[in-house]
Amino acid sequence: MSINEYAEQFFRWRVNKLKKEHFLSDLNDEQYAAVKVVKNSVVSAGAGSGKTRVLAKRFVNLIVEKKLSVDKIVALTFSKKAATEMSERIFEALSTLAEQTKTPELKKAVEDFNKAQVSTIDSFCATIARTGCSQFGISPDFKIDKAASDKLADTVALNFFLKHRDEPVLQKVLADHNIEDFVSGCFAKILKNYSLITKPLDLDNSIHKQNKKIVLLFEKYMTSLSKEIQIIESLESNKSEFCDTVKSNINQLGQTPKSVGDKIFESFLEKLHKVANISIQHLKRDEVTKTCKEAIKQIRNITIDLLALLNYVNNVPLTIQLFEFIKELQKDFISQKRALGVLSYSDVAQLAVDVLVNDIDVRNFYKNRIDAVMIDEFQDNNRLQRDLLFLLTEKSDRVELSIPNPDELCEDKLFFVGDDKQSIYLFRGADVSVFKKLNREITNDEDSVINLATNYRSETGMLNIFNYVFKSVFYSDEHLPSDEIEESMLEHESFFEPVLSIRNTAGVNPELKILIADGARLKFADLDASNPNLSDEECEAATLVNEIKKMKESKTQVRAESQARDCRWSDFAVLFRTTGNQAIVERYLRKAGIPYRAVQQKGLFYDAPINDIVALLRLAVYPWDKLGYAQVLRSPFINISDNAFTEILLQDFEPFDNQADKFLQGADLEGFIKGRALFTRIKQCIKEKTNAEIISSLWYDEAYRYLILTNENYHRYIELYDYLFEIARQADDNGLSVVAFLDLLEGYIVDGDKLEDLDIPGEENGDAVQLLTIHKSKGLEYPVVCIPFCGYEGRPNKHDDFVFYSDDLGLSIVLPESEKDFFKDVSPNIFFDELKQIENHKHIAEVKRLLYVAMTRAESHIIMTGKKINRKKKDPELKGERSLSELRDLFKFPEVKTSLTSFFNLLIPGLYEDDDEFKNLNIQVSEIMPITSSEVVSMFAGAKQKNKKVMTQAEIEKAYKKATLKIFPEPEKKVFAASHLHDCESQDYKQNYPTKKQNDSFDDLNNFDAHDETGSEKIAATDIGTLTHLAIEYFFKKKTLALPAKHEEEILKMRDTFFESKLGQKAVSATVRNTEYGFITKYDGKKVIGQIDLMFEADNIVYIVDYKTDKQEIPENHKEQLSVYKKAVTDLYKIKGKQNLPVKTFLFYLRSGNVQEI
Repeated sequence: MSINEYAEQFFRWRVNKLKKEHFLSDLNDEQYAAVKVVKNSVVSAGAGSGKTRVLAKRFVNLIVEKKLSVDKIVALTFSKKAATEMSERIFEALSTLAEQTKTPELKKAVEDFNKAQVSTIDSFCATIARTGCSQFGISPDFKIDKAASDKLADTVALNFFLKHRDEPVLQKVLADHNIEDFVSGCFAKILKNYSLITKPLDLDNSIHKQNKKIVLLFEKYMTSLSKEIQIIESLESNKSEFCDTVKSNINQLGQTPKSVGDKIFESFLEKLHKVANISIQHLKRDEVTKTCKEAIKQIRNITIDLLALLNYVNNVPLTIQLFEFIKELQKDFISQKRALGVLSYSDVAQLAVDVLVNDIDVRNFYKNRIDAVMIDEFQDNNRLQRDLLFLLTEKSDRVELSIPNPDELCEDKLFFVGDDKQSIYLFRGADVSVFKKLNREITNDEDSVINLATNYRSETGMLNIFNYVFKSVFYSDEHLPSDEIEESMLEHESFFEPVLSIRNTAGVNPELKILIADGARLKFADLDASNPNLSDEECEAATLVNEIKKMKESKTQVRAESQARDCRWSDFAVLFRTTGNQAIVERYLRKAGIPYRAVQQKGLFYDAPINDIVALLRLAVYPWDKLGYAQVLRSPFINISDNAFTEILLQDFEPFDNQADKFLQGADLEGFIKGRALFTRIKQCIKEKTNAEIISSLWYDEAYRYLILTNENYHRYIELYDYLFEIARQADDNGLSVVAFLDLLEGYIVDGDKLEDLDIPGEENGDAVQLLTIHKSKGLEYPVVCIPFCGYEGRPNKHDDFVFYSDDLGLSIVLPESEKDFFKDVSPNIFFDELKQIENHKHIAEVKRLLYVAMTRAESHIIMTGKKINRKKKDPELKGERSLSELRDLFKFPEVKTSLTSFFNLLIPGLYEDDDEFKNLNIQVSEIMPITSSEVVSMFAGAKQKNKKVMTQAEIEKAYKKATLKIFPEPEKKVFAASHLHDCESQDYKQNYPTKKQNDSFDDLNNFDAHDETGSEKIAATDIGTLTHLAIEYFFKKKTLALPAKHEEEILKMRDTFFESKLGQKAVSATVRNTEYGFITKYDGKKVIGQIDLMFEADNIVYIVDYKTDKQEIPENHKEQLSVYKKAVTDLYKIKGKQNLPVKTFLFYLRSGNVQEI
């Protein structure tokens, strides 16, 4: 190589090196360290600290510096949304650097990025689980469906209880508990939370663990007791009458038991109980008496503890019997899960771990495919995921059939990112303690954790508020835990450290506004029947909405890029801890004329439009559903008068039976006949179309959307179609029939189920306030965050107080109380109480983290509202608003004894207006006063007029013509309609949900609800065709069909044209005849359904007739449809043993009388 070539090569290398370093130049020191670290590491990434950027750049850096290939780097996260974002960010970073440097390895990485292993940890577990599940008796085509698994658990638990309800052990444990609560809170909870398909509870081991703990506790308590007795015995006699009495009783204790199983243990405790209950009231205050009194207090506590041990020991036989039943319950549940192939996410994670532990070949396969693992949001995972990752990154020569210890891991493969303060998925099994222990485990040095402490999201003033508030909410250097808090509880707590800031946008004035309501004051405010007060929830919602309105009207400044601008509606996000009161906030947003978008719909099915559509579908599937029939009659689809409605229901006819026609007249009769045609069309529609197609047809083809557009008050319902359509699309994707789809909807309507993880495809919503849960807001940010109902403490779950589990103690179940007097107020199960206390502490810690996540979504402004009821009646002394110090008395920091607390219970007790730090912060605290109905009217006066745009009928029709129908890709069709096969003959045909030319859509809605120039009703062509089919069918049945007067002559003429033909006469004389004959068959590899208008036998020939009311006669268009009919009937006659009968197919054009054999 010449010197010039070498110099040129060196120059290119140096330029690329500088470019690669420049690629990391936008990182701060901590971010840079996280990207570059070469050993197994844990990164603590606070809110807004840029962790996604760090993960993306670390991925690229592994390719650039360590020369790893794309397909050997695993990047995992918690949710699908986060996985998608991570994948996009990595690809963008990779592509940018590849374009800049032109290096071969980066170019190849971009080309191979489709091989990158970027996914959710659940999806990753499922891939591994399917690899080796067969060795555990589980089919690889298992389905991950937690809802179905939980439903099965409920069913198995109830059936098991009913089968064994008379067993004495169950009767004893059930005691006074409600059966439903016990079955759900004990049996079903065990199956849902603790019984995994490959790892059922080891109940014998639970007994063993608890017995070992009993021995240790016995020794501990007896040692403490001995110490207190020695203190009393060491006191000088004859100095205190009280002390001498105590000594006398102690001398009667006799021999000390050696163990909990000692025969004398119970009698010893009876005597000790007397000592402990010696009165300590009204004693002298001399030193001997005082010392003895303190010792008796300690002996009382020790006695209670020892009685609890004895109570537990006495209940061990009962516990063992109960555990035998639970073993049988588990066996039944797991057997059914295997048979159904239905697994929960926990099942899959455990299965993946079991596969890796037990199958060395599978484990080595995955170990060889992985050179590095990056895991985001690991605070939302648990021990199972930790074990799985340890197995995948263990040293190459390790082959033991167990989970590796930290020292058996490769030293440079694991990179965990998380923030224990943002762990908010306890209800899904997340265990924040696992993340907190990680750094200790993999580095043996807690100080080596990389802390991304700089927040790039929030303004400096907002972060100063966070630093002040959360040092009291969480434990911190200024708020240390007491010595009474056990280590097992602290594992689930977060420790807050101040956050650093860099944002300080000129013109933006960060603020925390806290609005507090005294529920008692609102409830007992002076009442005026003519001008009533709002309820406390409404008062809170109205106040919040008014604050939003005032901020918008006053042009509050928020940050856009690096500059201030006026706030918009879309800058506001309302975050709910629970969606229970979301509908109230929505109502007041509408009153104020404020546009909004609800990300999570709970009350969707409380609204009339959705119920109208569901009722019509349900009636088509279940014609005997009288309630559904009643709702359809009153819906805009039919819209008959009250009198007609009553008359129809009193006659008790089948839906839309023509016998009811004679009781109706005028518009009611016309509407009822129109409804009959609609009902017929929908019944046919559900036989031929997917769920999403049916919904689209009802909304557009039947013009329900148009009916909503004509009423300004109903315009807010327009977006509901998107939600219903998406539910239907997902149902199609999951292969649900229309019956199963209706059952799904019924769950939302009757049970009030929330729609989880429902991402609505389509256009961006524009300028509107966002409504979503705190959980849904994770990873998002907003200039203004509103957190309503901060006084809500949660709802006690009566199903949770029957059973608890821990790795240390196993399963612990609530047991009946002892009937012996000296066991009064003593726990029947000491371990149950211990686990319950830990569980309560976990829930309180979770609420702290939930508050943190909610508040840290804000860039510059937060509004919080909440109430607290502190008195039973109104305080007459209260006249105006109270100060912070007065309002602070309403709230109390939570105790460990309960799992319930509110955001304000955590927040308000730490706010002191006299605090110098508080004075330097922009925190405004005020009281929500009672609001009357008239005050609400004036509060939002002019809102509707200001925001409302009144449209004329002509404008509505024009807008409807221009409306762009949303086109969504359909899942692969599983069933095809025979009548539509002609449309999909072409090679490149793609199934899409039905769309219309925009001009056609308005023609159809005119046909649906329009009149001709004389004012008479105008019936759509499809309605005329349907009615003609019905007229022919009724003629065969010798029944009379009532028809619209305007079209009666036209319809009867077509009917008679058929019956006067030779084909019609043959059909009338046939002894074997079927009309509207439904079928399902296989045709050209597809499953096809259809309905034959007429089929009959004559002259030893099977005739198939399809009626057509088309004005244009193009037989070729129906050739394939008739071929399907012929195959279906031929197959049917083979089954009947009449395969020798020829089958002929005919088109009969009813307008002309032309017959065409196909």
